[in-house]
Amino acid sequence: MLCDVFGSFSLFDTSFTELVVRVEFQWTYVVAQAVSHRPCFNGLAQCDPGATRVWLNSLEASDQALFRKVLNGTHITQDGKKHSQEAVDDVCPYCNCSDSRYHRFWECAHFTSFRQHLSADECDMIRDLPPALTCCGWALQPTTVFEWNAYFVSLSEVWLPPMQGRATVHLFTDGSCVDQHLPDQRFAAWALVQAADCSSHVCQAHTLAAQPLPGLLQSAVRAEIYAVLQALRCTAEYVGTVMIWTDSIAVVKKFRRIQAGGAVLTNGSHADLWQEISQLLRGTPSPRHITHVYAHRHPDTAEFFLQEWCFLHNALADRMAVQANFCAGSHILATASEALQSNSIHFSL
Repeated sequence: MLCDVFGSFSLFDTSFTELVVRVEFQWTYVVAQAVSHRPCFNGLAQCDPGATRVWLNSLEASDQALFRKVLNGTHITQDGKKHSQEAVDDVCPYCNCSDSRYHRFWECAHFTSFRQHLSADECDMIRDLPPALTCCGWALQPTTVFEWNAYFVSLSEVWLPPMQGRATVHLFTDGSCVDQHLPDQRFAAWALVQAADCSSHVCQAHTLAAQPLPGLLQSAVRAEIYAVLQALRCTAEYVGTVMIWTDSIAVVKKFRRIQAGGAVLTNGSHADLWQEISQLLRGTPSPRHITHVYAHRHPDTAEFFLQEWCFLHNALADRMAVQANFCAGSHILATASEALQSNSIHFSL
């Protein structure tokens, strides 16, 4: 077990993707400590390297080269040159004021035209922002980023009671994600629904679970995989046939590949979940089948009863997963999501 700012975790049971996220989050503090003697890097521990990298890559190659000098602290103004005998004083070459990065970027009258796009409120706010942003150009993380991640890490896993019986059991799984296109602020949930056998021509369903997705990694794909994992967990000792229905074709294909003897790559995406799925499939006492269901289809569009049965139960699982996104800690998520959108700051110097 290792311990970081989010708590303890197993080095070997954690997916490689999550390990990278944890290391990257803490590496910023390591770098900030190493350059803490440089005033221009004050506040670097709160920077967002990912957002800075995305913005930097949006520039032309020549501008990237110039801006790297700002980011890494090698852009030297007169106040720095006087210490290396390249200048006799610290007077700005464009005005008669004392020179510095902050002066060049935000005060020097010679560069006023480059600050015209800033509002008066933004100009006032700049004085209170850390030099890592105002003098070096590093984007800042939202102030809620730690609480946001810590909330999901703190979520405990739901352990469903083992299912008993011998009849064929039908389990519909689904995952849902809010703001899937925004990796820094998305959050997901999963649902597991048990349906009556379609041969009975009765559409009866029982929601076994619908919960927020626990863990640092939040995505629709992981929620889909986690729901399938929960289906296998609660039927680990079930002696009857288990039918799993999901609208994720990617999950179906990988499930069947593992079931056919395929190996799970240790450093693959969501390898921790797939490893457990692989172990459960090897130890099941009876067949486990997975079938793809078309997503977001209205039962009225079905051409025959089996289709209607599939569309109805898939829609139910989807609806329960969507609701689960907000059923636990919804006030925390809503407040934090707002803060994540409003607190991310980056100025183009």
